[in-house]
Amino acid sequence: MGPIFLKKLLASNANARRALICFPILILMVWLALKNYGYVSAGLFNPNFNVIFEFYQFNLILLPIGFLLLGIVYAVLFFFLSKHRVFLSLLCLGLISMSLILIGLRTYITEIEPYKLRVQRVAQYSSKLSKPLRIVHFSDIQSAGIGAYEATIFKTIRSIEPDLVLY
Repeated sequence: MGPIFLKKLLASNANARRALICFPILILMVWLALKNYGYVSAGLFNPNFNVIFEFYQFNLILLPIGFLLLGIVYAVLFFFLSKHRVFLSLLCLGLISMSLILIGLRTYITEIEPYKLRVQRVAQYSSKLSKPLRIVHFSDIQSAGIGAYEATIFKTIRSIEPDLVLY
């Protein structure tokens, strides 16, 4: 009785068909929420760098691929389910857009932002100082090791000849 009932329900009810179409997205979202809750529970904010790396891999590599593949599935369904073309096109565009946004975010986080060395000079005057005090403050170096870019940062800091370095 189950499959026959489901077949009749889907044949007569457009909302039931839409709900069934959305079921893979619901599963993906539940998986996403549970997986990220697991990362938070495992020490994402402690920091635990292994967990941070897994979080990054999941949310900025695997998730965009999942969104893209599901968007392609809905694009294929678009051609076979003519009664739901508008709905399927919105789902497809939404998923592919999310995938592209996450890929763009990953590109910015990995390839652009880490290499944005910005030197800002600020002059502050105080009668409490008898001679100039040169302070260098640097932050947000998120690197597993010292490569060419990090060497450039340290070279720039040395060229300023600071009296005090704050990290």
